[in-house]
Amino acid sequence: MKTNLNILKSLYNWLDETLIFIVAYTITFLSPTGPWLAAIGFFVIADMILAIIIAYRQPGGISNIKSRKLRNTITKFVVYAIAVITAHIIEVKFIPGMMVTELVSGLIAASEIKSIDENIEKITGKSLFKSIIAKFAPKGKKE
Repeated sequence: MKTNLNILKSLYNWLDETLIFIVAYTITFLSPTGPWLAAIGFFVIADMILAIIIAYRQPGGISNIKSRKLRNTITKFVVYAIAVITAHIIEVKFIPGMMVTELVSGLIAASEIKSIDENIEKITGKSLFKSIIAKFAPKGKKE
C-alpha cells in the first residue's frame, strides 16, 4: 500500500511541477501581447459604453439594452484576443522581425476607433474624424 501511495505522491509532484512550468512558459511567451490586448480591450469597452448611451437615448430607453448585444462585445474581444495571440505566435515562430502582432493590433484598433467615432457622431451629430480632416483640408476644397 505504501508503494501505491508513494507512486501517487511522485505523480502528483511531477504533475504539479509540469503544470507550473507550462503556465509560466505560456505567460512569459504571451507577455508581449499584454499591452496590445489592454489597448484593444479599452477600445472595445469604450465602444460598448457609447453603444449603451445610444441605446438608452433612443425611444424605449433602458429596455433597448439587451444582454445578447452585451455578449457580442465579449465575443468580439475574445476573437480580437485570439487574432492578436495568433499573430504573435506567427511572428515569433514563423516570420521573426515582421511586426505581425503590431499590424494586426493596429488594424483591430483602427476598426474600433472608427466604430467609436461613428457612435460619437450618433450621439453628438459631429464626427471627430471629419472635424480633424476639415481642419487640415485645403481652404478651397470641400468634400
